[in-house]
Order: sequence, then C-alpha cells, then structure tokens
Amino acid sequence: MNDIYEQESWKEVVGYEGVYEVSSYGRVRSLDRIIYREQSGNKVVIPIPIKGKLRSLRQDKDGYLIVSLSKHGTKVSKRVHRLVAQAFIPNPEDKPQVNHIDGRKNNNIVSNLCWVTSLENISHSWGKGLRRTKLSLDDVLYIYEVYTPHDEEYNQHALAKKFNIHPRFVRKVANAEIDLNKYIIC
Repeated sequence: MNDIYEQESWKEVVGYEGVYEVSSYGRVRSLDRIIYREQSGNKVVIPIPIKGKLRSLRQDKDGYLIVSLSKHGTKVSKRVHRLVAQAFIPNPEDKPQVNHIDGRKNNNIVSNLCWVTSLENISHSWGKGLRRTKLSLDDVLYIYEVYTPHDEEYNQHALAKKFNIHPRFVRKVANAEIDLNKYIIC
C-alpha cells in the first residue's frame, strides 16, 4: 500500500452503515456483504456474496467530487466532502455547510474540512479570492442580510433592480442555494 495512506482511517458512511465506508483521505469503499435475490420462477431466495471495493469518484457540475451510493435498490450521488465531514468532524452547532479550508473542492482530506454557516462559507471564499461575479463582497453580504420576501424595499425584485441582476439570483444568494464561486469576483 502507498505510504500516503498509512495514517488513513475508515468510518461508516452515515445512513449507509454496513454498506459503505469513507476514509479520512476522502476515499469511499463498499463493504463485503451478502444480498438476497429471489431466483426467477421458483420463489427461492438465494444469497449472493458481494465483494467490497473502492468506489469511483467523479466531479459534479460545480466541481465537487461525488460518489454513487446504492441502498435498497435506490441509487443516489453524494458529495464526498460531506460524507467525510459527517463521519469524522463533530458538528455540535449543527452548521449546514462543509468548507474546504484551502479552497480546493477536490481536497477532501478531513484536516481540510470544517463545518460552517452560509455566511462563514461566503466570507471564507472571499478571503481566498474564490468568488466571481459583478457583485462585491459587500453587495453579497448586504443581500444576504436584508433580503425579506414580502418587503417592498428588500424583496428579490427590488434588490435585483438595485444590483442589476436576475431576481431569482437574489433569492438564491439570500438563501445560500447556489455555489457563488461561479459568479463572484474580488
């Protein structure tokens, strides 16, 4: 085995216990297990051993590494950095987002991740110079803080007009629903 993985540790993927594990280095593997399938035609259930293996990772549209997981016949794609954080990093304040400390979305080593609020994540990315759009940091923070859906002065249409951006973009900025790294520049 490579020396780089000597200190690697593995924990079960939250919600997929007994099926998948994630490592402190951001790798994901399936576990050896037995599944039971009905043999066609005679209703006999047969056990089928499945050998565990490392799972392939790929990039999603936002540049994050994702992995496909399956449980009870349902396949889903999960972002690897969230799996690592859920398994290895306590989140006593129940913060909703996982931040890449070095700003690199493919560096999912546990020491490079931390739980953050949306505002902390935005502020960090500005500090790292990762944002790209015609909005300034002050503009983004202003929208985030003042957006009020039913207020005539601070609803999405009023703020969109003020900053000359699409109203839907205002709502998504305010609700931290999009990856602003695509839109904001320093």
